[in-house]
Amino acid sequence: MAEFLNPEVESDYRAGQFELQYFQVRLALLVWAALWMLFLLEDYRHVGFAVELGYLLLQRALVAGAIVGFALLLERRPALLTDSHGLAGLMILSWTGFLFLYFQRPAEEVPWMFALGMVKLIALFVFIPIRLPHAVVVGTYSILGTATVLPLAHGVDGGQLASAVGVMLVPMLTGLVVLYRLQTSQRQQHALLRQAQESNVELAHEVAMRRELEQQLREQATVDPLTGLLNRRQYEGLANREIRRARRTGAPLSLCVLDIDHFKRVNDTYGHGAGDETLQFLARLCQETARETDILGRLGGEEFVFTLPNAGLADALRFSDRLRSRVEAAEIPTQGGVIRVTVTIGVAELSPGDTDLKGLTRRADEALYAGKRGGRNQVCAAA
Repeated sequence: MAEFLNPEVESDYRAGQFELQYFQVRLALLVWAALWMLFLLEDYRHVGFAVELGYLLLQRALVAGAIVGFALLLERRPALLTDSHGLAGLMILSWTGFLFLYFQRPAEEVPWMFALGMVKLIALFVFIPIRLPHAVVVGTYSILGTATVLPLAHGVDGGQLASAVGVMLVPMLTGLVVLYRLQTSQRQQHALLRQAQESNVELAHEVAMRRELEQQLREQATVDPLTGLLNRRQYEGLANREIRRARRTGAPLSLCVLDIDHFKRVNDTYGHGAGDETLQFLARLCQETARETDILGRLGGEEFVFTLPNAGLADALRFSDRLRSRVEAAEIPTQGGVIRVTVTIGVAELSPGDTDLKGLTRRADEALYAGKRGGRNQVCAAA
């Protein structure tokens, strides 16, 4: 049948062919209707203005009207074209009208009518994209119809009739072979295109998965998995870059080290799960309080660190005290219950004596420990 065995694939193929075939078929149908009416001049030449001309005119008008109506319906009813049931019915109607003309033509015009029928049969395979099963039905109908009307209308004998059928079989069988090869080739191309599209979808999905995996790997390499803050390695890289920039431009820069007071007591009292939730809560609070340009990281355990570009000691102290107050006032919901904690923060501003990040961090740590010794829940500045 020169069609896909899978009905869904075949339906998809036909739907895809509609746009390619619509204008071609519509033009062919309109030309077909015009030619059908044009032969009215030949009818007039034979019968003149006799009553018979009226019957011929009505017959041609009915067939031409059906063809034009079908052409106009194609856009609204694509199945008429893609399924080709309607096309086959239209062709059978046209052949029926053509076969009746044999009864209205003299015997000497039979060869001319027969030649016209051959052209009509060839046009079936050349101009109209009909499905192979329907082409077989229409072609068979045209041959059997011709073989039926020739003896009835003009008394054609058996030998002449067999010759006529044999002659009509040649274009029909040739056309069927060409149509079979054409439709098979078109469906093979569609199958290859469909396979390529599916491969592209799979490839796009694989690329998306790889990108997602790469993003996860980057996050794992740069982000602390518990708090979402930068891990120590990534933080130190960015902080060193800001220190070099501050050295180059002379802009101020400060560093803050935060430690949760009595965090071990939280783990011992509420459990390590509640301790993790506390760290996550404080990390979010730090991100909400900091500026977009600030660099936040987790040094380890319950210790966080912040690098504040373009911030002198006074600005860093205000930021730290605001953060400390927010932590003190926060009620942290955890699986072990609501927890309240405090933090101690040590602050140091970049000075000419700080040769690198390590020295600046050491001074902030010293201020932090001074705050711990001084009673905790406070902000202390490095000397």
